[in-house]
Amino acid sequence: MEDSEREKLRFILHELSNLLTGMMVSGGLLRQAMKNDPRSHYADEVCEGGDRGAALVREARNLLTPPEERLHEAESLRVI
Repeated sequence: MEDSEREKLRFILHELSNLLTGMMVSGGLLRQAMKNDPRSHYADEVCEGGDRGAALVREARNLLTPPEERLHEAESLRVI
């Protein structure tokens, strides 16, 4: 994959992440507002869908990151 294609995909993933953030925040606020409402499971579905989407974005970003960068990132996160 060429660098320009990789950058386009990173941009798309970034925008998708922004959309998911809005969805998750809104779902969380809706969940709080509907604590005793029998329809609150809809808010739960929104939040769970946002979480699944965010996991997919993280996985896709990981696939776009060259293995040597992934190793470097993992090492820099290691706590001594």
